[in-house]
Amino acid sequence: MENNIVVVVVPFVAQGHLNQLLHLSRLLAAYNLPVHIAGTTTHNRQAKLRIQGWNHNSHTNIHFHEFETPQKQWALGPFNPVSISKDEDVDYKRHKSLEWLDKQAQDSVIYVAFGSTTSFSDEQIQELAIGLENSGQKFIWVLRDADKGDIFKGEGRNIELPKGFEERLGGKGLVVREWAPQLELLAHIATGGFMSHCGWNSSIESISMGVPIAAWPMHSEQPKTLR
Repeated sequence: MENNIVVVVVPFVAQGHLNQLLHLSRLLAAYNLPVHIAGTTTHNRQAKLRIQGWNHNSHTNIHFHEFETPQKQWALGPFNPVSISKDEDVDYKRHKSLEWLDKQAQDSVIYVAFGSTTSFSDEQIQELAIGLENSGQKFIWVLRDADKGDIFKGEGRNIELPKGFEERLGGKGLVVREWAPQLELLAHIATGGFMSHCGWNSSIESISMGVPIAAWPMHSEQPKTLR
């Protein structure tokens, strides 16, 4: 019998469910169901960038469509993977943060990141930088302001660290000012902890990879997620 089912996926525009809905789309497409993902140009581009270990051109049943931001959104999830898999046919370039982790001992690095909807004051950033430096703990710090514009055009705030901070780190720490492959960072054998805002995505990914969380909830559901 002919299959008349068509799946339409509309991710929340604040990027909270991009990964989960893409993974759900892959599962549905595996059953020969046509999946149509509708989003803005910027968010579709970020969705393709964020997906873990997937060449979006290899799935002919998944189609991307662009439209203006809707007034209503619905949240689905979680659909995060619990392991990292790579397509051997895809030319995959590893992120520099993973190459840095390869040189570190097991469970020796704390991963520091606060999601795509959290902003710190200049004073908070300065204090956090001082704390990380004085701790003597190896770390990767993904330092980005909340996504408020098109990150591919460099729209956003230029965050300043204490003078000479990155130079003084040597091999003890790495500051990343762009998107980073969080799931792969958490899955890496050198990652021993995660300082997090306790966003739902981050919490599920950290738990899935068995990484303990140093919790710093900020807003929304994050305090409840912590409990």
